[in-house]
Amino acid sequence: MISFRNNFWFFVFLSITAAIAALTFTSWHIWSGLQPNQKTLILELVSQNVNYIIGIAFLFMVVSGLALDGLLQNFILPFRKIKDETRIIISANPSHRIKIDGQADVRKLAEVINEGAENFQKLKREMEARVREALVDSEGENKVLAAVISQLPHGIFICDTDGQIILFNQTAQDYFKQDEKRFDHTDTNGNGNRYIGLGRFIFDIIDKPIVTHAMGVVVERLDTTDDNPSTSFMVSGRQEKMLRVEVVPILDQVRELNGFMFIVADMTRRVETENKINFLLSQLTIGTRASLASIKSAVEAVIEFKQMDARQRDRFIDIIHAEAHSLSELLNVTDREFPDRVRGQWSLIPMRMYDIIHAVQSRAANVLGLDLTFRPPEKPRWFRGDSFPLIAAVLFILEQMQNTTGCDRFEADIGGIGKLAHLEISWRGAPLDREYIYQWRDESVSFGGESLPVKIGEVLEKHSADLILNPADDDAGKHMLRLVLPTISPRKQGTAANIPTISAGRPEFYDFDLFGSTNKGKSTDKRALEELVYTVFDTETTGLDPRGGDEIISIGAIRIVNQRILQADRFDQLVDPQRDVPWESVKVHGIQPGMLVGQPRITRVLPDFHRFAQDTILVGHNIAFDMAMLEMKQVQTGVVFENAMLDTMLLSTVVHPSHKDHSMEKIAERLGIEITGRHTAVGDAVATAELFIKMIPLLKAMGIQTLGEAINASRKSYYARLKY
Repeated sequence: MISFRNNFWFFVFLSITAAIAALTFTSWHIWSGLQPNQKTLILELVSQNVNYIIGIAFLFMVVSGLALDGLLQNFILPFRKIKDETRIIISANPSHRIKIDGQADVRKLAEVINEGAENFQKLKREMEARVREALVDSEGENKVLAAVISQLPHGIFICDTDGQIILFNQTAQDYFKQDEKRFDHTDTNGNGNRYIGLGRFIFDIIDKPIVTHAMGVVVERLDTTDDNPSTSFMVSGRQEKMLRVEVVPILDQVRELNGFMFIVADMTRRVETENKINFLLSQLTIGTRASLASIKSAVEAVIEFKQMDARQRDRFIDIIHAEAHSLSELLNVTDREFPDRVRGQWSLIPMRMYDIIHAVQSRAANVLGLDLTFRPPEKPRWFRGDSFPLIAAVLFILEQMQNTTGCDRFEADIGGIGKLAHLEISWRGAPLDREYIYQWRDESVSFGGESLPVKIGEVLEKHSADLILNPADDDAGKHMLRLVLPTISPRKQGTAANIPTISAGRPEFYDFDLFGSTNKGKSTDKRALEELVYTVFDTETTGLDPRGGDEIISIGAIRIVNQRILQADRFDQLVDPQRDVPWESVKVHGIQPGMLVGQPRITRVLPDFHRFAQDTILVGHNIAFDMAMLEMKQVQTGVVFENAMLDTMLLSTVVHPSHKDHSMEKIAERLGIEITGRHTAVGDAVATAELFIKMIPLLKAMGIQTLGEAINASRKSYYARLKY
């Protein structure tokens, strides 16, 4: 962008050029009309006084230049600066006041504007106070509701029709949040860390195919006027929890789909309770049979041998009494351990084979020391099942195969034909005998020293499943065992649910602005700046030469959603640079070399940050430097950032063209922002986010409303030419 000052001098240059051209033309016209003796006289006068003429011309040019510069400095530039700073007062920082040097009338104008700004700020405070008073009751209700939602025993996610998260509670976050050891964690989809936050997508948390399938089922049922359009599925969560997710549509006042509610319930304890029930029933059955058998034998002996002596009869009576007492105690224990809340059995529910084999893979490694690899299927295979005993049964099978074949490495694959699905386990080594596999049916489920009071045959029967040993592939020496189950399509469960419906007016408890976005069909560059989701980030480095060997030692970032800075949704990670940190750099950012010992390397941090910033617009202050540092690691990490980018330094030159200083401190001073944590990655990221939010209304006042317009305006800035 050509500065206003350059425009002014360009105009002056054109004016002087035009004046010289006009003077030259006039002189030539006069000269051509002179007589020869007149021309001779003039030439003699000029030659005799040429030094004076040149001096006068030079003096005229100097005086004219000084006069023009004085005009520029005392009248034109001050008015331009007053205009820019007045816009700051109106759009971004009402407490800002104009401090300017210039001619008396210019200073007087600034004083009048400052006086108006005082009145404007006073009026604004009064209006804000009245608004706060009017909203105090509703805000109190919102806080109560937010507190209630956050403490619900079930996890809640509310999303728009695109799957963007609008609300979630703490319970839902606890079910899916990443482990504290960030770089040792892999989620259920094998994608590393899962970030949960407003403006992110439910697909970042739960496997996208299963979510889109459930959404499709809900939409299909709405189209067919199904009384209960909700559906549910099972997924594995944090710490191997088995979670049941119910998907419920959210309808507007004309019953058009407006979003989805995901209700997450932890079924792990319910499964454990069912296991406890089975164990108690088994103990009760075994103990009752043994006691009754002893009582029966003693009674039969007394009846059959009527002539036995009194001492023998007393002995049998003692046996009957002891067994009756034992039976009574067994019933008492069962009654104590069998409360009403666990008496009912929970029916089989729809789930994916993927989630079962994922849970098996984790436990096989931890409990049995087995290496089980598998490839996720191209499309999900659904069946109706009871996860806990089925997982235990597969682990039992793997342990038996390990003991029989001597193999510690197995491969799993999910497939199927028609209405049958199979979990195929293959290995190389000793084969299994069909008769041996058939004998498993009568054995109790046990693995790694743990056991369940249920037999393999009962688990198979409950799931209408079977075990099939495929013939060995002689060429490859590969053996295969298949667990075959009937597949299903997820079907509605239970009775019709109450579907949340948004009222025609303002919702009673929340005004979800993200529901109302009207530009979701537009490409990103055509969407309004207020609607987009941003990741504002900064890096701290060992130095300022990306191509000279300097390395990243810290990455900090924070997200902006719906023009709100999400303070809890941040990225803050130190990085081991694998090199010395110069003292000159330490004095700037305060990161001591000892603080970097044991921190992850950039090859592990950068992919995680890439996931954090996924599907957002990157924002930074002098972002060209930070991107240069990231781009230097593309080959090493395989991470490429294709996000659109905005630079607050360039945007400052757009909204404040009359200012020379566009450092973060000076911009913050103009916009009334207090910077804390300067020269720390996350501190600078937060400060940059605050600057950016303040700039949006200033850009809008200049007619720059979309991302594409902001990028184009930035490209015209002189600072956009900087390279690193």
